[in-house]
Amino acid sequence: NAQEMQQSAIGVDISESAARESDLLAFEIAIERGNPGAVMCAYNHFNGPFSCGSDFLLNKVLKQDWNYPGFVMSDWGANHATADALAGLDRESGEEFDAQIYFGAPLQALDGKDPAYTARITDMNQRILRSMIANHLFDDPPKLATPDIARGEAAARAEAAAGTVLLRNNGILPLLKTARRIAVIGGYANIGVMSGGGSSQVAPQSGPALAIPTTFAADDWQAMILLPGAPVKAIAARAPGAHVTFDNGAYPAFAAARAREADVAIVFATQWTTEGLDVPDLNLPNGQDELIAAVAAANPHTIVVLETGGPVLMPWLDKTAAVLEAWYPGIRGADAIADILFGDVNPSGKLPITFPASLADTPHPVLDGLFDFDGRQHVNYDIEGSDVGYRWVDRKGLTPLFPFGFGLSYTSFRYDDLQLRSEGNTIHASVTVTNTGNRAGRDTPEVYVTARGNAKGQRLIGWANVDLAPGASVKVSVDADPRLLADWSTPRQRWQVPAGRYDVTVNASSATPLLTGATGLEARLLPP
Repeated sequence: NAQEMQQSAIGVDISESAARESDLLAFEIAIERGNPGAVMCAYNHFNGPFSCGSDFLLNKVLKQDWNYPGFVMSDWGANHATADALAGLDRESGEEFDAQIYFGAPLQALDGKDPAYTARITDMNQRILRSMIANHLFDDPPKLATPDIARGEAAARAEAAAGTVLLRNNGILPLLKTARRIAVIGGYANIGVMSGGGSSQVAPQSGPALAIPTTFAADDWQAMILLPGAPVKAIAARAPGAHVTFDNGAYPAFAAARAREADVAIVFATQWTTEGLDVPDLNLPNGQDELIAAVAAANPHTIVVLETGGPVLMPWLDKTAAVLEAWYPGIRGADAIADILFGDVNPSGKLPITFPASLADTPHPVLDGLFDFDGRQHVNYDIEGSDVGYRWVDRKGLTPLFPFGFGLSYTSFRYDDLQLRSEGNTIHASVTVTNTGNRAGRDTPEVYVTARGNAKGQRLIGWANVDLAPGASVKVSVDADPRLLADWSTPRQRWQVPAGRYDVTVNASSATPLLTGATGLEARLLPP
């Protein structure tokens, strides 16, 4: 389900090998490690049938090849026929959104009359009960208790700070707590922090700081919500001797005048996104690029804090002193942002996606069906195939705005002594990481394969997380999942490891190799 607009009309067209090596592999690994009781099928079509009626996805891949013992539930409104049961769907969820209740009376009428449906109904019930029993829903039912709000908010604050990515810093951060004049501008920073919309939207116990109805919202679940905790107050609390002002950024000239009078200007920029809606481009909405440019021109000590759901373009980047990507930072997001700005927490987040330098550098610069509501759309995902994200960048020789895996720190790290060992179907890599700065910090060395036999192309095969005091060193190991070294052979229906030399790098990001090495593997077919 790679896009939100027209999601029930989108037809994904992709080869089996490309699907197996990209999204399906991600699900395969997640199911193996997470052991979920249920899997949800999507709205879109997949190589023809709807996902919730895809015999290939649900029966062949999920239940047969991956031997998944749990049950499959539909997304709300994604069931289209009683025959979806034969394709592997076990539970019709959100049936009030379907044209009719397909797994009600129509399915019951076939029980005992059609052997295929009778067997399938038995299997459906067994799978659902199996997951309920495996997760102790009968012998250890959930007990209502008073929630520990303080503990939950502390965890949210720590997670938000850990996920914040420092993208640019000319030395202005961390801010001194003795700063005298701080201008905070834009982004509803006097009210709260941005939260993404959709069915994953949650409201705090105290209620949202602000809920703004949108033209896209059929119900409250698609309103734009700000979570309580004003960044202005969190910043002022860290610098009690400072004069902190706020401007809403509605008029760039006024904001620039406010910034000109300050020692430091902090611009909060927001991009609200929601389930069911895609953004048409990668620009910040509502003239925020012009606002940032005006403020940065007025004050060279301008820091930008981004609250976005994905990558954005930054035409003003070189004029700023620092940029933080805070994403949607949650219930204690304002405090988490202040923790990073003032150095109470060392930034350690790494980008989980590529920030392209241009919309033209993406495989699909214009989303299919974004402005066309005339019915089913076919999207050719074989354009990129399994070369998604950083692999597309590598294949095309592009220079991104910020590469996958990128993230700065207030300290520095060095990698030494890369050792590689081949064993059976996999590669074992070890490297020594040293904190060469004067602050404690966390680092994430990333291990990539850049060539496999005669095959070229970058693949992330693993990473490690290390927390180090200044001057401390530790040796970390990464063991590659064999499937990350292999290619999917559709004729053989197996993973196939190519023979030959394997070039390996240890990187600070997908674009920054720091150590290189090589080993070799023999040709192998992985077990089915």
